[in-house]
Amino acid sequence: MIFIPTLLCVAWMGAFGGTAISQVVADASAPVAAVAQELKLFEMVQDFPFSALLSMVGIVLVLVFLLPHRIQVRWLSTQ
Repeated sequence: MIFIPTLLCVAWMGAFGGTAISQVVADASAPVAAVAQELKLFEMVQDFPFSALLSMVGIVLVLVFLLPHRIQVRWLSTQ
């Protein structure tokens, strides 16, 4: 169960990390820089095809990454 969140995060960063770097190099990151921290992901993917789907995938990835940690903390606190 630990490898699934890690692999999903690596795949996400591999696919979209280059986009963020390209936006900074091309100085196209101004719209992303202008929004609140919580909305930067959604602002970045809005120009991609299937942006709603990508936003949902981003939310799921955050949940997949955080939920196992929460479960482990709860399990350890009962021991």
